[in-house]
Amino acid sequence: MPDTSLGITYPASTAHTRLWEHLQELAADVNAILVNRTPLRGDGALSSLYTLTATMADLAGATVTINVPTASAVFLARWTMAGQLMTAGNISAVSQLLVDNVAQTPQCIWNPANVTAATGSPRGGQSQQVSGTVSGAGNHIFKLQAQRVFPTGSSGDIRLDNIHTNLSVLVLPY
Repeated sequence: MPDTSLGITYPASTAHTRLWEHLQELAADVNAILVNRTPLRGDGALSSLYTLTATMADLAGATVTINVPTASAVFLARWTMAGQLMTAGNISAVSQLLVDNVAQTPQCIWNPANVTAATGSPRGGQSQQVSGTVSGAGNHIFKLQAQRVFPTGSSGDIRLDNIHTNLSVLVLPY
């Protein structure tokens, strides 16, 4: 017996009877519906240690491209920004998710404050999640950006950890 791409088995036509042809068409239609409703998942992670700058910048490797088969879909994204305070100061790390180059809210913020960076350089991080809708079938790009922020006259450096700074995206076509 033949199978569809999702493993739906249906009887093969014998003597080209109309009943078997209808069953084959039904199996193909059910398969197409299920293929277009299958959840899609992608993961990305920062590819190397990265010291934050004063401007929002893409985090290399923390990008996920998902090809959505339907005209609209719901996405759920979760990301973690983990880092180490390298130089003490009144400083915060901020990361955000962009979907098709549009910044999403909320942002993820880690504020080690004015902790002394000596003796082990404090480590920490935060996670954030967001959901939304993508429109149109085709490729959609989810990526992380980050920057350091501190008040005028202050300083400090934060380096993001490439193992624990990551992005996971789940897309539910409908």
